[in-house]
Amino acid sequence: DQAISLLQQGQFDAAEVHFRQVLAAAPRHLDALQFLGIIDYQGGRFETAAERFQKAIKLAPNAPGLHCNRGLALQELGRLKEALASYDCAIALKPGFVEALNNRGNVLRELGRLDDAVASYQRVLRIQPDFAETLLNLGMTLLTLEQAQPAHDCLSRCLQLMPDHQGALNQYGM
Repeated sequence: DQAISLLQQGQFDAAEVHFRQVLAAAPRHLDALQFLGIIDYQGGRFETAAERFQKAIKLAPNAPGLHCNRGLALQELGRLKEALASYDCAIALKPGFVEALNNRGNVLRELGRLDDAVASYQRVLRIQPDFAETLLNLGMTLLTLEQAQPAHDCLSRCLQLMPDHQGALNQYGM
């Protein structure tokens, strides 16, 4: 509990020390693996983060958040097909997992599968119509597909929800 409290307070180094102590005493401690993976990810240690999340998945294979977190780390490493597989696992476990669906769309976009990315983003917006990040991602993808009006609609809605959203402002040259 102390390590989680430190993490919530933004004291990542101190939290990491505590989680490492927990893991040294109990190498299969799920929370310690998960939170160390998050700390590694936030510290830019994506390979280590992916490995920790994979170890945690072996302990809790039906935890969609672990699969999603692993996908994020793999995506940062440029291992897009593996990231896509992780997001697909997360979504299979929790079909309405909007963060995983959004991240899946991002990977599909990076892979050049723009129509599939659009479908993933649209699925998010059917579940959570005001997910600003997905509106931005969909808008940018639609711009790439040269669908100017629907892209404008998405970006405008994003800015209505978050007027200072830098990504949407950048698309408008602001």
